[in-house]
Amino acid sequence: MVMALNLRRAEEHRKAKRYDSAALLYEEAIRLARKLGNPKAIARDVTKAREGIVYSRLRLAKSLQDQDFFKEADEVAAKAQVYDPDNSRL
Repeated sequence: MVMALNLRRAEEHRKAKRYDSAALLYEEAIRLARKLGNPKAIARDVTKAREGIVYSRLRLAKSLQDQDFFKEADEVAAKAQVYDPDNSRL
């Protein structure tokens, strides 16, 4: 229930282009999933949260890069890579 609420709120923030808030809510959903301890039951939600984190972090990194905050952009992109280490685009 709480995880679904966090995912829904994260999607709302992402659609409103509040990527930092969205990423934090997605990360909270991942933390809740780890506490629940039944990965098969919530696998779809965890996948959705990971995809949301990567998307939001990359959008935020792009925004920072566009503002010439290159170090900060790299830091944010590195946070995305934690959730998708095999992604060659990161």
